Amino acid sequence: MHGHERSKVTSLQQQLDEALAAEDWPRIAKIDLSIRELLEDLRANALLALLKPEIEALMLSHQCAGQVCADECNRLRDILDKHITHGDGRNAYMQLDSFLPER
Repeated sequence: MHGHERSKVTSLQQQLDEALAAEDWPRIAKIDLSIRELLEDLRANALLALLKPEIEALMLSHQCAGQVCADECNRLRDILDKHITHGDGRNAYMQLDSFLPER
C-alpha cells in the first residue's frame, strides 16, 4: 500500500518540476492543489512519517516553485506598473486628439 502513495508523491514532484520548467502556471496551480489533497490524505492515514524522504524532496520542489511563481508575479507587476506609469502620456495624446481637426 505504501508503494502506491510513494509513487503518487514522486509523480507529483516530477509533474511539478516539468510544469515549472515549462512555466505552465495553470498546471502548477492544479498540481499545487493535488499536493495539498495528497498531504491531507497521507496525514489522515498516518503515512507522513513513512514517506518522509519523498515528502521532503517534494517540499523542496514545491518551495522552488513558490519562489519562481513569486518572481513571475513580480515581473508581471513591474510590467503593469510601467504601463500605469506611462499611461499619462497616452492620456495626453487622447486628449490632444479631441482638439485636433479631423483628417
